Amino acid sequence: MYFSLKRGVRAVDAFAHLQEGLRRTLLQAPWLSGSVHWQSQETPGWRPGKLELRHRKSNAGASALLRFNELATSKSYTDLRDTGFPLNTFGDEDMIWTKPWNPDYEIGVPVFAAQANFLPGGCFLAFSIACQIADGTAMLMIIKIWADHCSSLTMTLNDDPIEVLPRETFDRDNLDEVLVRERGTPERAPVESKEARQLIGLFPEQKSPVGDSSATGGVNMKHTIFYMPHKAYMALLKQCVAEFGNTHIAGNDLISALIWRSLMRAWVATKTNDVSEPISELLRPFDARPNFAQSFKTMYLGTLNFENRTTMPLPTLVSQDTSIASVANTIRAAVSSQATQENLLDAYALLRAAPDYNQVQWRATHTSGSSVGILSPIVLPFNDTCFGRGIFGNEGKPDAFRPIMGACNRGFRTCFVIPRKKNGGLEFVMTLSEEEMNFLEDDIEFSRYAFPIGLP
Repeated sequence: MYFSLKRGVRAVDAFAHLQEGLRRTLLQAPWLSGSVHWQSQETPGWRPGKLELRHRKSNAGASALLRFNELATSKSYTDLRDTGFPLNTFGDEDMIWTKPWNPDYEIGVPVFAAQANFLPGGCFLAFSIACQIADGTAMLMIIKIWADHCSSLTMTLNDDPIEVLPRETFDRDNLDEVLVRERGTPERAPVESKEARQLIGLFPEQKSPVGDSSATGGVNMKHTIFYMPHKAYMALLKQCVAEFGNTHIAGNDLISALIWRSLMRAWVATKTNDVSEPISELLRPFDARPNFAQSFKTMYLGTLNFENRTTMPLPTLVSQDTSIASVANTIRAAVSSQATQENLLDAYALLRAAPDYNQVQWRATHTSGSSVGILSPIVLPFNDTCFGRGIFGNEGKPDAFRPIMGACNRGFRTCFVIPRKKNGGLEFVMTLSEEEMNFLEDDIEFSRYAFPIGLP
């Protein structure tokens, strides 16, 4: 998150402010100072690929989890804001002290890690939360707790007692308890449906692309930010209503449809050899809290993401006769049929019974060829998160949000929709080759709705 500093506020003062807020956050959620490891084979219930959270009272506190960094640059915060906060100004290793895209579970992966990066006039607050412990929705809840503590700080710090968060907010047994309430027992044989397998990425018969750095055939891929003005979004929504009426197609479906269709059109147009893939697939993780069960507490700080899969014949997807609205309608139909409570419970029961967790993996972050993965926390209200009006500009709220995409992720076709801006406009990141980027810049359909920002 990108914050401007208020006039007269020093970097050391802003850092102390953030650190005190985090100290209070850790009092409420002590497990955030833990680490994720491979589970020992001697542990009861062990299975290959199973991880565990290790936490002790002596674990690292705020001083170790949040680190100070003064960026070595001649640029100011204003310079970067004027150029749209480009992604590649600094390397991942400069922005955060851990490696979120290259975890090592032998030595342990921090559950939470953050770094306050300062340059004249501003602060880039980078953070990482282990995805096995907390998903995007939980991450926002945790960041909101941290922000609220920072926002409530007074000039005189005090040690008023801070209550630990209720057990049900972080206890992983919650999901088993839901299964018992809904199904009678978690030990019942799980339903082995295709929908359930797709939702958790359990396809042991398929070769996984994970770790295959040659997924794009050696093509140099780059992350590029695009901006979609509110007016363009409303025009796309109007087209959707004209074709399908006032349907339940979500804004997230429309943005995903634009990205998916545009990427595949660029990919097909720039390939030097014949396209052999007859089917294109879109993979999108989603938060299942609203649909998992009526008895489930939505204030759950764990992981409850599943993966939606939508497919279309590639020639149909890229055809001039196919509209973005019709692609969005296909996406919504797939979501509606897959993300039912029955399927979600089946998927969790199947996951719980899986003999080998190495067979379970999301594909959205490792797509290539005619597959596209989209991480889309579009509705998460990062723009309303206040870290302190007395320290940061814009009433203590971030001016921008940028994902840490990771250099290793440039080998895969992963995209990221950035939480909606206050003015209604949208930003999204696409992973493209130079030839694909050139195609989209000249493409009339795509340029009607979005344009690149933050380019040199």
